[in-house]
Amino acid sequence: MEKIVIQTDKGDLLQVENFIQALCDGYHLGNYAATISVPVLKAVELALAADKIQQDVVVESDYCATGVCFTIKSQTPCFSQDDASPLFSPAQLDESFLFFQMLADSFEVLEQGKMITFIFAVRGINPIEAENRMSVIQQFFSANVLEMV
Repeated sequence: MEKIVIQTDKGDLLQVENFIQALCDGYHLGNYAATISVPVLKAVELALAADKIQQDVVVESDYCATGVCFTIKSQTPCFSQDDASPLFSPAQLDESFLFFQMLADSFEVLEQGKMITFIFAVRGINPIEAENRMSVIQQFFSANVLEMV
């Protein structure tokens, strides 16, 4: 499991973005980085906005049964769709949850809105993509062999 802890500062979003990119590179999921970044960063942004006093927001990632999962934990409720909390307008939450539904394969709000977990299913490379990549690799090696002769 990988983890980053940030304080209540929107400038820390860049640290989270770098964290996600490094993990995607480490998991060999570079093609998924943007798909993962958008909902995770949006959830971190909600958590940072909800923490009115300086508190920790924790972002964790690990492999799960179907791919990779990311969990964002806040010390105050910030992901509740039933909106008993006046922190966000229903429109803000609806927009955020739309991003979550469109980009994550699944997500779950836990701990009375203090935690959200995203699951991103990782699928194998489709045959057309594999063929395109093999073609690029072959072109690279033939160009380099010609230059060396």
